[in-house]
Amino acid sequence: MQHPINHHAQPALPRGEDVALDTPLTIGFSFLGKPLEVRHWGNPTAPLRVLFLCGQHGDERGIRRALGEFVQKQLAGLLAGMPHLQLAILADANPDGYELGVRQNAQGIDLNRDHLRLEAPETRAIHRFVGAWKPHLVVDMHNFPVRRKVLQQAELRLDWDVCLDYPSNPASGLSTGHPLLQSLMAALKLDLEANAFRFGRYCVFDSKNGVRHGTPHLVDARNVLTLRHGALTLLLEARNPSSQEDRAQRRHVRQAVARACEGILRWCQLHQTELATPAALLSTQARIPLRFRRPLSPEGFLAPVADLHSGEPSSLCFPRYRPQTQGRRHVESPFAYAVPVAAHDLLRVLARHGFQSYLAARGERCIVSESLYGGVGPQPPADAPRLPRMSSLRYERSLEGFVIFPFQQPGAKLLALMLEPESVYSLHRLFTRSNKMQLGSLCPVRRVLLPCSPLGCDFFFEVAS
Repeated sequence: MQHPINHHAQPALPRGEDVALDTPLTIGFSFLGKPLEVRHWGNPTAPLRVLFLCGQHGDERGIRRALGEFVQKQLAGLLAGMPHLQLAILADANPDGYELGVRQNAQGIDLNRDHLRLEAPETRAIHRFVGAWKPHLVVDMHNFPVRRKVLQQAELRLDWDVCLDYPSNPASGLSTGHPLLQSLMAALKLDLEANAFRFGRYCVFDSKNGVRHGTPHLVDARNVLTLRHGALTLLLEARNPSSQEDRAQRRHVRQAVARACEGILRWCQLHQTELATPAALLSTQARIPLRFRRPLSPEGFLAPVADLHSGEPSSLCFPRYRPQTQGRRHVESPFAYAVPVAAHDLLRVLARHGFQSYLAARGERCIVSESLYGGVGPQPPADAPRLPRMSSLRYERSLEGFVIFPFQQPGAKLLALMLEPESVYSLHRLFTRSNKMQLGSLCPVRRVLLPCSPLGCDFFFEVAS
């Protein structure tokens, strides 16, 4: 087996205006040293930039084939009529997994569950490219399985040809009903169904006949790329054809993907002003939702299904439907966050994301808030579920020995979700034994509320990733 390659010298990545048409650009390397290549299409000086990201899962061969067919047969002619748009395509984000025929990369990491910790070289390369090229829209392309446990007893399968979903983390502000996203969903639905394709919003089905849309957790490209880089990231899922389907049915799915890609690009052309202004698209509220809930809808969800054997289409109603994710436990944004220098694992993840930071100067004092686990007051009975209880201590102190991460920087809301002590996504929980804190212990991350003395630092603190 080939040994993993440690690429200390990463390839220099261009800005949006520095790329050439259809030029392969190596943006990084896989765990086994295979190049990750991006190709650029369209007007290289166009103001609107779109990235098609494909192949994070090595075993999803159908979507790669569909994208390749779209590029070969339709893309050049389509972009000729779109002078304001340029397109970058990473057609194979997981070349090791594709070669091995497995979902994960050669490290055993599911790349689309690695966008928070960035442990895989492939996901780090994706984030470096997105941060450098700054696309306004990212389309993350996958295949979804048609067989689901909840449908097996009735001998049914899902019958969408292609699905779309958008970021569901409440901090993005892109909830169900957002006018721009509604216009995209409506345009795709109208066009695809007029051409005999079945289209809908991508769903997750649970064992209790419940339906929801994706995950709000900070693990996948859809949520993390949106929050970190301000690039609206859509999830495009194509049906993975079953073994009973013939060539014509498989070609039908590839044609649905091509039609959806064309529809997305045409929609981008129509809404280039809104997409080119992320502040107008994403939430700019100062209050940050640290947790979430999924309220039940009074209406059920009607899913398109087909007979597992004959392929006869029909519909099935699911009564437990949770169409949106709502934020809860909101906090006001602080001046900065302070992380102990000794918290190496936590600092390493923040460095991989490229967040700006500096080492606190000697004698520098700030008003800080520290969170104490266990809080005050009576504890619940021993047989009751123990939820994390926290109380805050606020005082002036020196931050010598801490790394300061200012809130006012790109991706600040993701930074807050990663560092807020009460956040369900907080990184310090990942590096605490058994994911639990002892009662009475302090959270290692401090909230910096106000600086009490001039910062006076002209250097940044860096941690090797």
